[in-house]
Parts: sequence; structure tokens; C-alpha cells
Amino acid sequence: MTDLSPDDWVAVLKHGDSPTLIVEGRDDFVAFRDFEIENVDWGLTITPVSGKSNLISIFERRNEFSHRKVAFLLDKDEWIFTGIPDFCKDDCVLFTDGYSIENDLIRDGRIYSLLKGNEKDEYQAKIASIGQYLSRSIMATISGCADLPLSLHPRQIIDDNNNIQPDLLYHFKDHLPPQDWIDMLASDPEKNFRGKTLISIYTEILSKKDRKSKYSKSNLMEISAARRGANLTKLEKDVLAFFEKHESV
Repeated sequence: MTDLSPDDWVAVLKHGDSPTLIVEGRDDFVAFRDFEIENVDWGLTITPVSGKSNLISIFERRNEFSHRKVAFLLDKDEWIFTGIPDFCKDDCVLFTDGYSIENDLIRDGRIYSLLKGNEKDEYQAKIASIGQYLSRSIMATISGCADLPLSLHPRQIIDDNNNIQPDLLYHFKDHLPPQDWIDMLASDPEKNFRGKTLISIYTEILSKKDRKSKYSKSNLMEISAARRGANLTKLEKDVLAFFEKHESV
């Protein structure tokens, strides 16, 4: 992935006329790699821009390359709880169904079905504990507080007994989330959990030494993308519909 700044990307987009789908990062590119190949005849390009903040910065300057037919794919992230902000409500902006592209891929790939026996109990225990953390972490993040970072790996959140780490637990009282957030995480973690946290939980369980078949994050993402389930298929249809509407196909 080329590490360009938003200024650099805007400069690139000012030239050329091929239809372009701008995505956040590598996992998005993995998800749409086959889709790009299948639509190469009419020039579709999938362009990862190294993160959501870069993508939004480019989107906000879209008037500078208004001659181009460009769509943007954003992870919902915490907006799955708070709602999509008005500034992103544009027909050129598409959103994941779940928290992130990882969530959509995990559900499409039926990754849960790879868990065997006690692994399912281990998964559920981790989900229950980490869900309590994530609901508060999202609340803290929205309020601009760094007490409970969203980016922590599951091992930094819980101990070997699936108990929240004491230094994090101390801050729980300061960030009480709405009950519906807690309910959303508990009822459908594969859709509403932070995607990178969810895939880390799966990877930790599915890569243990005593497992006959082991899976890395890359394995799981590629398996899921190859299966092209309902979520990825819908996104692909939405991308095509956008470019057809704007007569780019």
C-alpha cells in the first residue's frame, strides 16, 4: 500500500478519468480484489489510502476532482452506535453493514464455524468480558478521553481468566454507556464489535499450538473474501449501482 498524504492523493485524483473506489486500508483491498479484477474491462480501480482519517480528508476535497467518478467506502466504526454524521451523507459514500469491513468479512466467511468444542466456550467468554470493555471504550473515545483505548489487543484487555485488567477496570465507573450499546454488543458481536478486536479473538483461538489446523488473520480474511457472502455482495452491488447511476460503466 502506497503511503501518500491526502494532499498527494488529491493531486493524483485530479488526473485521469477511471472510476475509482477509495477504501480505508489493506483489508478492504483484500475484500474487493476479485471484484476489481472482474471489472477491469471498464477500468475500475480500488484505491486504499491508509486509514479513515485520510479517506475523510480526501472526501471533503472531492470538489477538486469533481470531473472524476469516485466512490468512498467507510467503516461505520463507532457510528454504528451513534448514527452516521450528516457530513458523510452523500450518494458517493458507502458504508459497511457492521462496525468495519472485518466484521462484514467475518460474517460472510462464517468464521465461527471453524471453532470446535471448547473453543466455542472460550470465544463466548472472551466476547462477554471484552464486550463490557468495548462499550465503555467507545463511550470514552467519543468523549475524547484516552483512559480506555479502542486499539488495545484482547490480551491487553483481559487476563488468562477473562477478567478485565485492573488498570482498565478502574476507569469503568467514569464511562457508563447506554444500555442499548451493551445490548447491541451482546446480541450480535460479529456485527457490532470492533472488527480488529474480533479478528484478534478468533486468531488467538484458531492459531493455538495444539490445533491441527491453524489460521492467521490473513488466512481468515482471504477465506472470508473468497466466500463472498451477503455483505460483500451487497457492497459490490452498491458500488456498481453508483457508477451506473453516474454513467461510468
